[in-house]
Amino acid sequence: MGCHCFRDKESPQLPPDSDHLKTTAPGPTALTQGFTPSTQPSPEEVKNQTGTSLRNKGTAAPRKSQLVPGSGVKLRELRVTTGGLASCYAVEKEQFAGLVKAQVKESKKQCWVQTCAFKADRRNKDKSQQFARTLRSLDHPNVLKVLDVLQDQDHCYVVYEATESQCAEELSEHVETISEQWAANILRQVFAALSHCHSQGLVLGTLSLRHVLFTAVPTEQCTWVKLLLPQEEEAQYRTGYMAPEFKNKTYFGPANDLWSCGVMISALLAGEFMLREKPKAAVPQELKAAYLKWQGVSKEAKSLTLSLLSRNYQSRPSLEACLQHPWLAVSAPTPSLTPSIRTALRHLSSLKPVSSLKQALLRLMVNLVVPYADLQAALEAFRELDTDLDGAVSEEELQAHIVRLFPEQQAQSALTAITSAGVFSQDRKLMYSQFLLWASSHQVLCTPSNTASLFRLLDKSHDKKVTAGEVNPVLCLEQEDTKEGSAWSVLMQEMGKAREETVTLAEFCSFLQRA
Repeated sequence: MGCHCFRDKESPQLPPDSDHLKTTAPGPTALTQGFTPSTQPSPEEVKNQTGTSLRNKGTAAPRKSQLVPGSGVKLRELRVTTGGLASCYAVEKEQFAGLVKAQVKESKKQCWVQTCAFKADRRNKDKSQQFARTLRSLDHPNVLKVLDVLQDQDHCYVVYEATESQCAEELSEHVETISEQWAANILRQVFAALSHCHSQGLVLGTLSLRHVLFTAVPTEQCTWVKLLLPQEEEAQYRTGYMAPEFKNKTYFGPANDLWSCGVMISALLAGEFMLREKPKAAVPQELKAAYLKWQGVSKEAKSLTLSLLSRNYQSRPSLEACLQHPWLAVSAPTPSLTPSIRTALRHLSSLKPVSSLKQALLRLMVNLVVPYADLQAALEAFRELDTDLDGAVSEEELQAHIVRLFPEQQAQSALTAITSAGVFSQDRKLMYSQFLLWASSHQVLCTPSNTASLFRLLDKSHDKKVTAGEVNPVLCLEQEDTKEGSAWSVLMQEMGKAREETVTLAEFCSFLQRA
């Protein structure tokens, strides 16, 4: 990925020989080069060493969900495979935006896969783990969700959720005129996604309309986009979207992506024309049509675009200011109790405490097994509830709707059930992936077909039984496997079996149905 860490948006990072802002801290820290992870420590490690997080000041750092007391089992951030991508996924011919279409072999669930080669060396394990942590840390409805990360001897494979095979760069090819309202809707979601990436200390740098993917065939009335993080090598041919200071390597920070957004607005509303307040020379013949288009653009759109395309990166507006700009700002009324919200709240209110092991298995099922159609109701409910586009639903927001849906005593019981289930983060928010998991019906998720597909996904030997050697590469303890225990030992303990035993499909189904 063409992504970089930054320490603080108010403290730009400059190379030691820079002539700009000599008082600022020097030295950009590259998070990744292509898809080869950096050897730099994680944000948590840096914080432990220096007391300063890599994340933005004033931005609440994402926290782990409160787990039910117990062993603390989670999905592995990276799975090692000796059989390459083909051992887990059936690759198809369709390619799009540097991705290739594939299917999960055991469930036939559609996905996109990004492949990157790296030079094998003894540091690969640490690099890959950091790379996987970075990707897994992104949890926002407008960021393309990572479902799985595989690694073999020579490659890393990143598996993303499926989307429509169309990006915003191609929109003008299919639509004669893109209205300002349509463009504003797209950019509003892009800004929301960038805000989440920046909160994780990620600057994309080479962001373009090619990285804005549509989840379905876009229309002006219904457009939902996902951001794909760009690769480092794309910098060679995406220079039109790159900020000047990013090109000449004098500054790496959030303002780089704001320039890219300005170019995106200009491209959507006027085609290829690069906006200038006062063109220095006559407009070239091939750009006259775009220039004439720009003449009809509203003052609000022009003012935002001009501010984003300021060559002085310090004068560009913040993401928060952009979202409050008259061209993008929209009123956020309290959502009505739509059928999707009612269904999601009923599922949430019936939650019971679930062990971290079962949570991990259910998350694996949602990622690689459950059809997207079965998650649609929960997804619609999240979109309706997340009016501020911050990628989370707060406890207060849920409470307000639960009180409207249930009688007083029943509402209190519902709130108690949700809190007791431990699904909120420490800042009392229900994150995007957590919402999709718990706002969906357990009966729909754990159908016999889905459970059998999940079992086959674990049963790599195809002998109709699951062993420790098949579970531990997929699940691990919160503090990674130790000599004293592993995810398999936790599974055996919860199933009441001896550690040396195996698990059959019938036992596995019965275990999940009790969740």
